[in-house]
Amino acid sequence: TISGYVTGHENDAAWLVFTLTVNTATGDVTLTQDRAVHENTASSPDTGEGISLTGGLVTLTATVTDKDGDSAAQNLDLSSHVTFHDDGPSIKLSGTVASLNTYEAYLSASTNAGINGSTPDAVPTQGHTLDKESFAGAFTVVTGADGATTAYALTIANNGIATNLIDSASGLGVVLDQTGNTISGYVTGHENQAAWLVFTLTVNTATGDVTLTQDRAVHENIASSPDTGEGISLTSGLVTLTATVTDKDGDSASQKLDLSSHVTFHDDGPSWTSAEHGVLANQAGFSVTGDLQFITGADGLASLYFTGVSLDPLHPTATTIQAGGFAVSEYVDASGVLHGVANGSDVFTVTLDPTTSTYSFDLFHTLDAYSEQNVSSAGSVSGAGPASFAVLSDTGGNPVTVLTGYHTTGAFNAASWFSETHDSLTNASGLTQAQINASSSGEGVSSNNFNAGDFMRFDFGAVGDNSNGDTWTYGTATGAPSVATGNQITFTINAIGGPTTIEYLVHSVDGTVTSHVYNSATDGTTLTAIGHGNIDYVELYDASGKSKILLSGIAELVNNGQTDVPFTVGVTDGDGDTTSGSFDVNVTGATTLTGTAGNDVIVAGATAETLTGNGGSDKFVLNLSAHFTISDFNSSGDLVLLDVAGLTLPSGSSNALTAGQFTTSAATGADQTAASAWNESNSTNKFFFNNTTHELWYSANGTGSDKVDLAHLSTGVPAAANIHIY
Repeated sequence: TISGYVTGHENDAAWLVFTLTVNTATGDVTLTQDRAVHENTASSPDTGEGISLTGGLVTLTATVTDKDGDSAAQNLDLSSHVTFHDDGPSIKLSGTVASLNTYEAYLSASTNAGINGSTPDAVPTQGHTLDKESFAGAFTVVTGADGATTAYALTIANNGIATNLIDSASGLGVVLDQTGNTISGYVTGHENQAAWLVFTLTVNTATGDVTLTQDRAVHENIASSPDTGEGISLTSGLVTLTATVTDKDGDSASQKLDLSSHVTFHDDGPSWTSAEHGVLANQAGFSVTGDLQFITGADGLASLYFTGVSLDPLHPTATTIQAGGFAVSEYVDASGVLHGVANGSDVFTVTLDPTTSTYSFDLFHTLDAYSEQNVSSAGSVSGAGPASFAVLSDTGGNPVTVLTGYHTTGAFNAASWFSETHDSLTNASGLTQAQINASSSGEGVSSNNFNAGDFMRFDFGAVGDNSNGDTWTYGTATGAPSVATGNQITFTINAIGGPTTIEYLVHSVDGTVTSHVYNSATDGTTLTAIGHGNIDYVELYDASGKSKILLSGIAELVNNGQTDVPFTVGVTDGDGDTTSGSFDVNVTGATTLTGTAGNDVIVAGATAETLTGNGGSDKFVLNLSAHFTISDFNSSGDLVLLDVAGLTLPSGSSNALTAGQFTTSAATGADQTAASAWNESNSTNKFFFNNTTHELWYSANGTGSDKVDLAHLSTGVPAAANIHIY
């Protein structure tokens, strides 16, 4: 037996490389290999090449001996006939491939062009914007008898190769570059610029661990609402992972895996949080600006817009809101501004500012939110006469209407007069002014009765208050006072000697005219004139019969109610995902402006009002037109804002006071009349709070010489940080 041992380990069975044995009788030689040896040729794939022992190492001798002992021998150099054939490694795909996934919700503004994801991480975190997975299991490796190691490498076709990805912040494409074992995706045109790095792929060459790190958001292909976190993968053929197994005598085998489709970037979409509720005094010329609170997500904001409203001004969206007696409809113009329109004019507009995430509601005309209040009750109106005109008063002596009377002539065209639908002031033809005879039993023309052909006019409000130029052209009432306003006038008709028919027109302050007919035979004793809003005047014409007319009641429309004006806003991110939310503005004619339990912006009007936040962190917006009361000021979250001269800030922006612009009586030991209240600095726009009276004072010039008692704060003590100017 010839044994080949690893040098230094002779006769150690564990280190036995091969044996050669010979059957001495038959000449059969047996080669047994126990350990692999190096073949001289490194090949890929392995060719099974062999290595033979060098000549002279092993000799096989055959000796022939005859029966009488004679012999002959011959040697054969067996060495070159002993060959060990190579075994090389092999590798193939296993069919089990890991996947790399990152989630844009965790992107940070520090890498993502200044835009935070929905839940940003300070540093890349496994399972968020970083994913490290082992791809060793994607390959089945057979090392072969020589033993082997496996190495992994990433490759791309060439630097600058374009991908299917679009960078969200810039809208530009993403290209690939390779440096060593790192594949980098850059915004095209910005290769090797760290600020424009979209993602990296790196591989641990020894373990097959591949790490995907995402720095900037990319467009996903599906626009969804709400966002579903859908992903986009690299298209096939962009990135290749190659595993190469090399044995100890240099033979190798490689297998490629298209890594591209296993690299996926998951979307982050927008979400709506809340909005500041607006509360605004129902007075033209005032506006409210509130915050819209939403998260754009890592793709950034693409657009902020109104939903559910027509884009066509010729076919606006109807609402239940009214202004000046006309229905308000809405449309959004080409600039994205929402218009509330009535009778051809803007009643309000709403502007969205995507830069500041705010809305601004501007009121140009009061909204209708009327309630009725009785000015006089039945039987309480009396007058005197005969006279050219009569001022009828209630029992309290308050003037409620101015009455004039007329006789009609042949020139009076009753049909033309009755067909009037809008004030034209051409209906005086054929009327001759007569005296009014008014008493507690009724009003009549000349005789205290209302006879066939007679004509009476009851005027309300101020003479000349009609928007169409009420100039009293068909009668005179020199010195007539302003009287009550009303939208519902009640008359008691006492027919004399048979039925009477009265035709009447109701002229409303807005210029509309409505025509009606009263018949005592069917309508009882009550004639009710109802206006289109408040009434300017009522005309009565006795078409037939005789009666006494008694003004028995006036109900006035008072615009002291409130109207909620709702809006729905859509938010679209950089790759088309959308969300929506809503806010509303409460326009109120009440003397108390009340917010919600949430965050409100409450804007005072031009008259003394009480502002109540009602919970939440509220902004009380004041002006210098009146003195206001804030009933529930909370210094831990509320703000007082005042519009001052000389500041030009973006819409929705304000400046907090400096320490030198605010002090209190508790700090100075004196009230607002003392010099110490205003000498803490040389600044303008100073505020002083009297801790005893709870009055907040303001001085524009900062000396106190022009101080204004701005508001009473029923609760809380403000600090400089609670007061903003804009």
